[in-house]
Amino acid sequence: MLHQIKTISPKDFLYRHTRMAIKHYCRYHQLSLSAIRQWSEFISWHDLSINEHIPWDFELMKEFEKEIKFSDEDSNLDFGIEENSSIIWSVEMFEYFEHRINKETFFQCVNKCTPAFFEKYLHQLKEQRHNCIITVIDEATTKVYEMGKAKLGNQGMTYGDIKLVEPFEKPKEEKLKVAYKPNKYTLEEIIAQADTLDFEKLSTEIYLPWSEELIDRFIDKWYWGGVKYEYATKGEFNPFIAIDEIPIRIVEMGLADNEGIKWTNDMVLKYWFQLYPIGFYAWAGKLDFNIDLLYQLEGLWDYEQLPYLEKMWQQVYADFTEEDWHTAMELIFQNEYNLRYN
Repeated sequence: MLHQIKTISPKDFLYRHTRMAIKHYCRYHQLSLSAIRQWSEFISWHDLSINEHIPWDFELMKEFEKEIKFSDEDSNLDFGIEENSSIIWSVEMFEYFEHRINKETFFQCVNKCTPAFFEKYLHQLKEQRHNCIITVIDEATTKVYEMGKAKLGNQGMTYGDIKLVEPFEKPKEEKLKVAYKPNKYTLEEIIAQADTLDFEKLSTEIYLPWSEELIDRFIDKWYWGGVKYEYATKGEFNPFIAIDEIPIRIVEMGLADNEGIKWTNDMVLKYWFQLYPIGFYAWAGKLDFNIDLLYQLEGLWDYEQLPYLEKMWQQVYADFTEEDWHTAMELIFQNEYNLRYN
């Protein structure tokens, strides 16, 4: 059960956890160019590199070319500036940074480009971006193209034609239709048939009479979810992969992902030891946040993940204006400077 404590302001929480604040600020807020230049050595450059509010163009990227991050330059990075969807890539820009770019990853994720880039690298775009959208922008026009699907034929892999999407036309999304027959057991039926039921499958059933009583009664039988790695041969996974076996990351759904369960904060903390091994978002993402909760659970948060937990920032910092953010971060950056040089 959560207990009330004396309320401390959201701004104070930022001052207590400055690394968290810097990472969130650099990822999601519109830093001025003067602030970037002034505080460059204290900025989280991984986060700033993928911040879509920063006017990244060729000149700015060259100015900070030693600081900006590309995904292959650090094994700890899951993505880099090449995956920033706000950047309009030109031929000149790409060739300048080409030595730092993983081309396969780049052509899979580039979202915007100039007409010259589109024309020069059309083959690579079609090869890597199957059934995806790319926006071609110049000073006068904006055109959106949908890449055709890749097809496996007798002559190997072939690529469909590109399609110009008309203005305001939303590209169609194909949805996989799966026949689904829900299991609607009552609590009494589950208790009576407990020895024969597959609790791993039942863990994902949203139509069960979910309650703490049901969860507690079979606490050791439920499957809570998680991630596992399996190995597949190249023929099983992709006939064009050159190695014999590759690890496949598989996310398995379980009780933690069940949308039929109405989680409360007390429930999340009650089952914290079951949810925690699955991952930070498996438990933290279910909470309803306020500033008291942030302090009550201050020792439990993963401060490398908390900067990106959108729900928390929306609920606790809803009244924070951009001016509030800039004022708070100015103090944090100044404090970082004082700690390093004074």
